[in-house]
Amino acid sequence: MATPVRRDDLDALRGAAILLGIVLHASLAYFPYPWPVQDSRQDLLFGLTYALIHGFRMPLFFLLSGFFTMLVLRRRGVKALLVGRGLRIVLPLFIASLTILPLTRVAIEMAVRQNMAATARRSPLAGSILAGDRDGVRRILAATTTGVPGRDDATGITPLTLAAMGGDGEIVATLLDAGADLEATDRDGSTALYAAAFMGQADIVRLLLDRGADEAARAPGGKVPHDALLVPAEIASRVAGFLGLSRRSEVDIDLGRESVASMLAPRSPPAAAGGMFASVAAAYHAALASPQWRVECAGRSWHLVQTDVFEHLWFLWYLCWLVGAVALAESVGLGPTGRRRFWLVPASCLPFALMWSPFGPDTDLGLVPLPHLLLFYACFFWFGAGTYAGGGLDATLGRSWKLMLPLSLLVIFPAAIVTIGNPLLAATVQPAYAWSMSIGLIGLFHRWLSRPSAAFAWLADASYWMYLAHLPLVIVAQSLCRDLSWPAPAKFLAVIAFTIVILLVTYRLFVRFTPIGWLLNGPRASRGPADRC
Repeated sequence: MATPVRRDDLDALRGAAILLGIVLHASLAYFPYPWPVQDSRQDLLFGLTYALIHGFRMPLFFLLSGFFTMLVLRRRGVKALLVGRGLRIVLPLFIASLTILPLTRVAIEMAVRQNMAATARRSPLAGSILAGDRDGVRRILAATTTGVPGRDDATGITPLTLAAMGGDGEIVATLLDAGADLEATDRDGSTALYAAAFMGQADIVRLLLDRGADEAARAPGGKVPHDALLVPAEIASRVAGFLGLSRRSEVDIDLGRESVASMLAPRSPPAAAGGMFASVAAAYHAALASPQWRVECAGRSWHLVQTDVFEHLWFLWYLCWLVGAVALAESVGLGPTGRRRFWLVPASCLPFALMWSPFGPDTDLGLVPLPHLLLFYACFFWFGAGTYAGGGLDATLGRSWKLMLPLSLLVIFPAAIVTIGNPLLAATVQPAYAWSMSIGLIGLFHRWLSRPSAAFAWLADASYWMYLAHLPLVIVAQSLCRDLSWPAPAKFLAVIAFTIVILLVTYRLFVRFTPIGWLLNGPRASRGPADRC
């Protein structure tokens, strides 16, 4: 009997984990999230869907990547591993950075222009704020008998927050004089003071404090306005752009935040949100956000940790680091083993405790990986590598999937949602959700998809191309659907269908049997049943 050369079930699961990323990005327009497209119809259930997928998808992907990395390493050696991963990961990342990522940025700019127009149509007051039209703001407020409007239906933010982020003190004062509520919260539970601190608008923070804003007001996740200073300035700049505000440079935001810190720190120190634990995390993130990481290159300022370089392809950059680490460890006799891998499960809680995101792992931006995020994914990657080292292709991980999946979905996931905002519990429960879902899905796929299937193998191969190329299509489809009167779920499904169909057709016609397909998946010399469908 021939020795098996692949695990079809794990190939299918890895492809599914990649494709879930398309579902994830398609959902972001339909609940409050800093995303280029803010749809006219919102449904908070999509936020729950996002959490459900985001909480385990990337940990599962890195676990499987570690397994397959060890497979290649043990069968072909270190040199073959590095050459193969260079062709399959490094080169596609470089080419995508010159092709797909610029297309993504074009799609984002088009979506932002539509955002501005849509916001002005929905709310003339918001349109005047975006345009910096002070007289227009006064006229609209003078003509209304109902006071300052509340949150915008699509963006979920108040006019006061929009003006505070924009930095026009005269407009902010006009809104306050007209009765705008200082403590009114946006859909995410934050106030205008938090938003102004987030954008480094020092003059606005001073104005709001003078008018009586509460510097200790906490969002549902427990964060106070001072905590907004720890969010990467690059994210703040992007959010401003998504909303249609004048996009401030990251350097200006950092400079403004230095002044804001001097106003807020004495009254709302980070430790107030969670004791010494939160204080350590805040100090860590402050070190990552330090301007000392900023360099000047190619006529612009780059923050090595925070400036977005790879967009949605950051995970490929992380794979480069992790593959290199395993290859180095194997070369010196310290490679992964089956016996010493289960300690990685509790160990993953330590880097997770430093996550900034309220739910699930952070998303990376910069050229220098976030240390806590790299270590968190390294736990899963090394575990996957150790699983292969201990059992080869016959590894029996996931045998208890009938118990583990219901436990994960019905007990651990709800507990993870309930404990958002509690740093200690979240650092335990959320990694437990990622591990239990990952291992449970491995067992489920082994039970039902362990036999070779031409269709699933074809889709697993296609998934890499589909994820590389999907984001511009998703953003374009979301923009086309933005102002339709359809329910949010119908728009979401339309975005998915539009994107998937185009990606499958382009893969079949222009990728699979071309040099691109060879680069992504290796040679495909013959056309199987799935190709003839």
